[in-house]
Amino acid sequence: VARMADPAQASSHQRRRGLRPWGWMLGAALLVAPALALQRLSLWVHGPTLVGTVATLSVLVFVLTWVDKRRAETGGRRIPESLLHLGELLGGWPGGGLAQRLFRHKTSKISYQAVFWMIVAAHQLAAVDYLRGGQITRDLWHVIRLQFGGGS
Repeated sequence: VARMADPAQASSHQRRRGLRPWGWMLGAALLVAPALALQRLSLWVHGPTLVGTVATLSVLVFVLTWVDKRRAETGGRRIPESLLHLGELLGGWPGGGLAQRLFRHKTSKISYQAVFWMIVAAHQLAAVDYLRGGQITRDLWHVIRLQFGGGS
């Protein structure tokens, strides 16, 4: 007799394996400002090239994270964290974040997560600043000059 899986257990197992609904919503929300900035930037830079470059970096970091997870499980030579972070910094953070959650890799390593989320925050800030015409950067430089330069 075939035994039917308990829906409550399957649901719990599926939630542990992948992203929870709030994780998908957060991921989508984090893509809004960068996507809008890329759209505006595509007025100056060839749009398909720009989007293709960012998508390629994201896929590359996703694959590198998967490879690192497999190597961690089999005792193989690991992908340096600095390489993963470089890929994230260059624009591959969405793929890295997705891979971390789907493969449950590097999610509990606080030092890795701290750097990853600083990279995500930097991308968010850069996107919002670009969308606001560089106002955040101008304000920041004004404060720095007042504090350290002695003038206005």
